Amino acid sequence: AIANEACIANDISLIKLDKFISGIELYGFTDVEKADILHIAMQCKKNSMLLLKQTELSGPTGERNFMFFDKRGYVGCFANNKFATAKQIIYAISCGNDVVVDKGNGNEVFANYLPTTSYLSKYPTKAPQLNVALISHNYIGIEELKIDLASRDGVIIIPIIEKNNIYNTHLLMTERAVSINITATGGNVQLMSIEDNI
Repeated sequence: AIANEACIANDISLIKLDKFISGIELYGFTDVEKADILHIAMQCKKNSMLLLKQTELSGPTGERNFMFFDKRGYVGCFANNKFATAKQIIYAISCGNDVVVDKGNGNEVFANYLPTTSYLSKYPTKAPQLNVALISHNYIGIEELKIDLASRDGVIIIPIIEKNNIYNTHLLMTERAVSINITATGGNVQLMSIEDNI
């Protein structure tokens, strides 16, 4: 069941990414920007493969333990222009997340190509579902933004700031562990039937 859920999560992230990329001709990018966006998307598709990674952990007799990766939830996109925002959207949705995108900077062109559960907002820092914030390295007002995010009640927002033109995708996912009790009702029959030969 865990493996099936991982496959579904991976499929959904790829569907979201393909939907966003399908509108690239309408976003008003230059040919160079379009090529960069497509290159980033191809690289980020590899990130979605982490959603398929499942590791069985050692544990006590009668249990099976698994560790796997899952999306973080809603990611706020904070950038100065459309191209930088598109890049953030690709990073976020390739890891299975949804996005909250600032309505400014011409980002309205993305509206019809975002995942159905993602949306544009005039005040993305106020979005109640926010779990993570992607922030471009040259974002105007970055210090004020970090203060705004830190002052929110509830969930602590993880700020991920662009470094060397990339984002740390591991911070866009979270690790989860599942423990399954495989002991038969009334005890482990095999253990109970071991003979003492001493």
